[in-house]
Amino acid sequence: MSQRANVSWSVMIAGMHKMVWDDEVLQTFQEMREAVLEASSRTFAIVLSGCAKLAALEESIQNHGEMIRSRIQYEIPVLNSLIDMCAKCRSFDNARQVLDKMDHPDVSSWTSILS
Repeated sequence: MSQRANVSWSVMIAGMHKMVWDDEVLQTFQEMREAVLEASSRTFAIVLSGCAKLAALEESIQNHGEMIRSRIQYEIPVLNSLIDMCAKCRSFDNARQVLDKMDHPDVSSWTSILS
């Protein structure tokens, strides 16, 4: 598949996220993966944020595993989404582990773990 297709799927997922359609974010991301398209780190950050809003622990674990298998770079927005997702799924030890492994946590990192 082309880069254009990846961008189109990612834009749809981002739009759904802005509309707070988190169930649709997860469903569309699953369809994207079934179409064998690679997600960007930004798309993974959005999906993890959707999991956090839904407190969807099982989906969170699956999507984090997919992120690891895809060898996505752990940029600050992705890590912050991961912390937020862990915290909202009440996996506080995991949220703290992610925070502790960050080289330079920012204000959003700390806010995510405290909220």
